[in-house]
Amino acid sequence: MAKTKAQRAAAARKAARTRAKNKGKKKNNNKGKSMWKKITTAAVTVAGLDNIAGHDMADSSGAPLADRAKNFINAIIGRTTGFNPIPNTPYNYNQQISVEGMFNKYTGIGFFSWLYGQLPIKGLPYKPQAKSFGKKMGVIGAITGIFKPQSHGSHSHNSHNRTVIQTHNNGGQVITTQ
Repeated sequence: MAKTKAQRAAAARKAARTRAKNKGKKKNNNKGKSMWKKITTAAVTVAGLDNIAGHDMADSSGAPLADRAKNFINAIIGRTTGFNPIPNTPYNYNQQISVEGMFNKYTGIGFFSWLYGQLPIKGLPYKPQAKSFGKKMGVIGAITGIFKPQSHGSHSHNSHNRTVIQTHNNGGQVITTQ
């Protein structure tokens, strides 16, 4: 059916009002939301990888990049599955599961970010983003913390067996393994 002249005029007035109403708004509000999603995803990914392999990366400090990459791959996969995909390297790790590891710096960051998002104070900036970030960081921190290597009272960040040479006052050397 064809619209009458009055119906077309009413539709045009309604469209003009809608355009005037939307004129002051940002056209692409999803861009900001998308950026927060990217930042959150990157931060949570880095935190999870650091939680699992961060301590083990000290084993290859000063080594060439290829050796550090081998260490990183063996640390991530070895700590989570017990399988070291790159054999014949000094960087071999066993699977380790520990409930204590769930309480780490990333779960703390997540909890306090989430808590900030929950504050009943109006006007605080980025509350919804902090709440979302806090949930994701807390969950990833807890899950990856299960595989985090524990130090068992040692001050070393290395969690696999290594040879340590200790020099005594009389000049003798004792070789021990930890």
